[in-house]
Amino acid sequence: MVRIPGDNKVQIPELPYTEDPPAYTPYDTPEQSIITGTGTSAPSIIPAEPPSPPSNNASSSFPQKLNTRTPAFHSSSSSSSFNNIPTPTSSTPNIPTSNSISSPRSVSLSGPLQILDSVSAASSITLSHLITIFGPIKGSSKIQLSDRITVHGDINSSSTVLLENDIRVLGTVKSSSSVELRGNVYVQGDVKSASKVVMEGTGGQVRVEGRVEASSAVVVRGRVEVQSVQCSGKIVVQCAEKQRVVLGELSSRGGLEIEGDVEVRNDLKATGNVKIKGKLHVCGDFTVNGNVKVQAGSELIVDGRRTVHGKLENA
Repeated sequence: MVRIPGDNKVQIPELPYTEDPPAYTPYDTPEQSIITGTGTSAPSIIPAEPPSPPSNNASSSFPQKLNTRTPAFHSSSSSSSFNNIPTPTSSTPNIPTSNSISSPRSVSLSGPLQILDSVSAASSITLSHLITIFGPIKGSSKIQLSDRITVHGDINSSSTVLLENDIRVLGTVKSSSSVELRGNVYVQGDVKSASKVVMEGTGGQVRVEGRVEASSAVVVRGRVEVQSVQCSGKIVVQCAEKQRVVLGELSSRGGLEIEGDVEVRNDLKATGNVKIKGKLHVCGDFTVNGNVKVQAGSELIVDGRRTVHGKLENA
């Protein structure tokens, strides 16, 4: 072991600048120190004694002060101050963005995609899988939206409109033909159809904040909540056990069929025969211009006034 007395004053020789730091011998016992820097330049301070040639497995280092040496680090490191910086994680890829889309033919798109304005076509429109439209949708033929679509505007079609599987419409839905809402569909505005309206909440709740207006029949199945239903045809409401249909107001000119647990939070008005199989709870008035048939084991509860211009039968 080589020992250097602490009271000896050693003159530091001035050596030319070198690109790599000098190595120390295996007999040295460096103390721990912290070195900060911005590059690979070696400091001008070197040991007092010329170091012996390192072995093949020896690591390189250099001292910051005369009596303070750094721990060994691999020569492959470009800078000791960046050794402990974590590798940045890969960020979420940007969603492709498009301006408004207008086509003289059909439009068929699959996301993920963001459309900054309207979508219009002279034929059918089919949108699927993670698409957000910041505008209305207008088509001269069938419009079909499926699998996580959000529309910040109205939907207007000269033909059928089909919305299924995680659809959000922050406007109205209007069709010159039928409208079908299936499985976790939310409509903030009204739903208007010149034909039939079908709402199926079997794969997720269907909720319409506005009114549902149909020139033909309205079919409701599963978990459905609607502010108001008005139709010129027949209303058929079906729900399985442990499911409930909530309707704000009900008005039908073609009769009514209830099967399951149904709640009408306001008035119910029907022209034609009414058939109840299950439980019907009307929080407002119950007015029927026709016959009312309550099957065995079923229940009719009316909180307001009950008016039946026909026969009330308990089968």
